[in-house]
Amino acid sequence: MKRQLKESRFDGFFTLFVVLAPLLNSYSFLNSPLSIAEALLCVLSLWGIFTQKLVINNRWYFAFWGYFIVQTLCMTMFSIYGSVESAFIRLGRDSLYLFAILLLCPAHFQLKQAVKWYIAVAEATALFLFVQVILHHLFHWDIPNLIPGITLHYNFSSQTDYYQYFQRVYQYNYRPSSVFLEPAHMAQYCTPA
Repeated sequence: MKRQLKESRFDGFFTLFVVLAPLLNSYSFLNSPLSIAEALLCVLSLWGIFTQKLVINNRWYFAFWGYFIVQTLCMTMFSIYGSVESAFIRLGRDSLYLFAILLLCPAHFQLKQAVKWYIAVAEATALFLFVQVILHHLFHWDIPNLIPGITLHYNFSSQTDYYQYFQRVYQYNYRPSSVFLEPAHMAQYCTPA
């Protein structure tokens, strides 16, 4: 009974993580190359391996991982990634996602619960978007869309640079993005809901 409760908590937390991962992916984890979502996925993967006794015996995992290694080496040789370090960071990131998709999701992802949480999060982000638009057009107030004090996992060195860039680019055309970094990210996340 106690083990089932722990498993259901892990399943619920993992499902919630999958729903929130696109939001958490916008922020860097302690100024590392990992986002907060990727750092949590590392913890969840280790938790799944050690407590759930997941064993990597899926031949597809090794086939895809071999493909990623060859692809990364080819891309590095042709300097598409810019550096060997960024190529291996991408390889590690892809391996982590592949592990989660092939091993953690089939065992711990709860589809019905995920749909409920996903719709709730999509509705909340859409509501926040409407509030941003209304306050901007009625009172010329711009509500920040980022969590203050957390480094972005993006091409900007700080949140100040992010806001300055978008003030300059969108000074004549207001494009709110709710809690996402880009309006396109918001559209991609909320469209299925």
